[in-house]
Amino acid sequence: MTALLTPLHDTAGSPVRRLQLVLQGQVQGVGMRPFVYRLAQHCGLSGFVRNNSDTVVVEVQGADPDEFCRRFWAELPLPADIQDCHHAELPVQLGETDFAIAASTDCRSPMDPLPDLPPCDECLAELFNPQSDYFLYPFISCAHCGPRYSITRAYPFDRANTSMAAFPLCPDCTRQYQHPEDRRFHAQTISCPTCGPYYDVPLTEVAACLAAGGLVAIKAIGGYQLICDAHQPAALQRLRHFKQRQAKPLALMTLNSASAQHWVHLTDAGWDDLQHSARPIVIAPAHQAQPLLAPNLNSLGVMLPNSALHYLLFYLLAGRPNGTAWLQAPSSLALVVTSGNARGYPMAATQAEAKHQLASVADLVVGHARDIVASVDDSIRRQGLDGSYAVRTGRGTALLKTPWPMEKLPTILALGGQQKSTVTLTMGNAFYTSEHLGDLDSRPRRERYRAVCKRLTDYFKVRHTLVAHDLHPDYYSSRLLQLGQSAVAVQHHHAHVAAVMAEHQLQKPLVAVVVDGFGFGPQGEAWGGEFFYVKRFAFERVEHLPTLPLLGGERASLEPWRSALAALFQANDTTALPQRFSDLAQARAYLRQPTLMRNAPPTSSAGRWFDAAAALILQRSHAEYDGQFPLELEALVHPKALVRAEALDQDLSPTHPPTDPLTELSALIRQLLQIDSPTQAASLFHQGLADCISHKLIKQARAHQVTQVVLAGGCMLNAFLRAQIHAQLSEAGLQVFCAERIPSNDAGISLGQALLAAHYADYAVSLQDRG
Repeated sequence: MTALLTPLHDTAGSPVRRLQLVLQGQVQGVGMRPFVYRLAQHCGLSGFVRNNSDTVVVEVQGADPDEFCRRFWAELPLPADIQDCHHAELPVQLGETDFAIAASTDCRSPMDPLPDLPPCDECLAELFNPQSDYFLYPFISCAHCGPRYSITRAYPFDRANTSMAAFPLCPDCTRQYQHPEDRRFHAQTISCPTCGPYYDVPLTEVAACLAAGGLVAIKAIGGYQLICDAHQPAALQRLRHFKQRQAKPLALMTLNSASAQHWVHLTDAGWDDLQHSARPIVIAPAHQAQPLLAPNLNSLGVMLPNSALHYLLFYLLAGRPNGTAWLQAPSSLALVVTSGNARGYPMAATQAEAKHQLASVADLVVGHARDIVASVDDSIRRQGLDGSYAVRTGRGTALLKTPWPMEKLPTILALGGQQKSTVTLTMGNAFYTSEHLGDLDSRPRRERYRAVCKRLTDYFKVRHTLVAHDLHPDYYSSRLLQLGQSAVAVQHHHAHVAAVMAEHQLQKPLVAVVVDGFGFGPQGEAWGGEFFYVKRFAFERVEHLPTLPLLGGERASLEPWRSALAALFQANDTTALPQRFSDLAQARAYLRQPTLMRNAPPTSSAGRWFDAAAALILQRSHAEYDGQFPLELEALVHPKALVRAEALDQDLSPTHPPTDPLTELSALIRQLLQIDSPTQAASLFHQGLADCISHKLIKQARAHQVTQVVLAGGCMLNAFLRAQIHAQLSEAGLQVFCAERIPSNDAGISLGQALLAAHYADYAVSLQDRG
C-alpha cells in the first residue's frame, strides 16, 4: 500500500479520509480490539487496531470516519477507562480494503495496569445455565471480565504474556476467539472445561465442608484465601486462633448488595464502592453489634464475590437454585473470607506455600494449575460521613496510577515505610503505587517486598535512576539500599502531605496537618502531630500538638496504658495516677521514680493521645493490634453527641489566637476523668481534638495567607475526626484536601516520597528542622 496525499473519493463520490486514534489508560484486556473491529465493520471502514505495550492504536479509513468516532465514544465497553486520546488525520492508504486486528507491537513506555475484573453478567448467565459449555466452570471469562493483573507477566496484554499461556485453546475456544461477533473474540484469558485449569478438589466437596462448619484454604484470583461460614462460631474461633487475632475484625462476603444491607448501612458512596469492579472490602456502620466478627466495633467490612469461584460457592450453599434471579435476591448466606497466610507470612500464592502455611488449620487445601504472577489481597475502602476513601490498595487497585500532567518526571522507585508498606514507581507523567505489602517485620514478607520492587521495574521495562526512602535509618526499606545507588531520604510526615498533593495535583502554597502514630523527625524526634507550611515542595514545621512523654518507645502502641500514665502525669493529676495503674507493676515503677517520665523522650503523636484517652475511657491497658484502642474509642462515639463547639472566634488573625480550653489536650484529658458515660467521654475527646487541630490550621492559614489545607496521616481514617475538622475548615472558607484514592495511612507515603524526590532541589531544605 502507498499513502495518498491528494483527496480520494469512494464509489459514491464522498471523500475518503483516514483517522488515527491512540488510546491510553485502561484500554487492554477490556475487549477494546474486538469492539473496535466490530464497529469498523458496521461502519464500512478499513484499517486496523493494534495493541502496543502502552497503548491501543486505531486507524480507520473510509467515507465517514467521524461516525465511527461518535459511536466509539457512545458505545465504549464498560471496563474501559480512556485517560488520554491522541487524534490525528493521516494520508489515505491506497489498496486497503479490509479492517484487521494487527499483531501487537512492543515499546518501552508505561502501560496502565489492567485490574482483575469480576464476572460480567453474560458470563454469570452462562455459568448457571445447564445448557452452556461453561456451566459451573470456575474459570469462565470473556473479553470484558476475568483475571488480568494477577496473571500478567509482561505487556502487551496477549495470552502468551500471561499464565494462561500454559493452557492452549481447544478447537471450540479457538473458534470463539477468532469469530468477530463472539463475546470471546480476541479474549486473552478464555478457557473451558476441555482446555483450561481446574480445581484439584470438587467444589461440591468444598461447599459441603463449609456447610458442616469447616475451614477451607482455596486458591482464588490473587492468592489463597481462608473461607468459612460466617454463621459458624466454632469455625470463626478456629480461624481467629490460627491467625492470632482474637480482637481484629474479620470481613464478610455476601452474595449481593441487597444481602450486604442486612449487615450494614450503606450510603450511596458505600453502595457504589461495594459494586465497583475492584470489589473492595467496604467498611460501613453495622446494623447491630457483631462480637464474633468485629469485637467492640460498630462497623463491619463487607464485600461481594470477585470471581466465579465465590459465586459457585454461594450457588452450592444455596441448594443449586435454578436460573439467575437468585443472584440479585437477598440471601442470609455469608462467608468470612480472609487472606490465606500464617502470621508473619504474605498471602500464599502456590500450592507449596499453601500447604506449608495452612495445612495445619484448613480442613481442605484446594488449588489449581494456573500460576499467580502477582499475588494481591483485597483492597479496602471506608464509608465516611461524607463520601468514602481508601484504607488499603489491593485487587482492582494494584499499581494504582496517579497522574501528574504538569511535567515529565524522572524514573524513581520510592520504597515506602515499615508498616502497611507499598512501593511507588514514577514514570513519565504519572506515579504507580503497588498493592498492599504489609508490615516488613518478618523475613518472608521482606522477600516478597524485594520481589515486588523488582517486578515493578520489570513490568514497565525500566530501571530507576533514583531511590526514595524514609528518613528512619532502621526501617527495612532504608536498609535495603544497594551501595552506589542514588538515594533521597524523605521525612515521614512530609511524605504523608505530599501523597495528598500528588493525588489532587496541588502546587500552590498550603498548610497541612499530619496526625498519626510515629514518624522519625529530622533530628530523630518522635513526631506524629505536625503542622506544616508548604511552598514549592519545601516544608516548614510551624506548629505541633502538645507533647507527651513517650514511655517504652515502640511498645507504647500496643500498651496504651503507657500513654495514659504519661498524659495524667503531664496533667498533674496526682489523685488519679495511683488508682488507675495500681495493678501494673511497670506503672508502679514509673510512679516510684517520676524522673523516668520526666526524662522520657517527648512525642507529639496524635496516636499516643488517642491511646491515652482510649485507655482511660475503656479502662483497659493492652492492645492486640496497632490502632485497636483508637478504633474502639471511635466506635463509642454517637453522631448526635458530636455537637459543634461554640462558633469559632471571629478574629482568627495571628495576633488573636482562639482561647477555647479544649485546644489544650492536657485539660481535655482531665475533663475525661469527670465523665461517667464512655460515649460522652469518647465524643468529647473527638470533638476536643478536632477543635484543637482546626484552630491551629485556621490560625496558620491566616498567618501564611493561604486557602488550601491538607489533612493527612493514619488518624485521618477516623471518620468522625476527619468530618469534624473538614466541617470547621470549610466554615472558615478554606479548601480542604484529604487522601481519597490513596490510603491516608502509611500505605500512601511511597507516593509522597516519589513526588518529593522528583523535586528534591526544592525539598532538600525541609530536612533542616525549623520547628
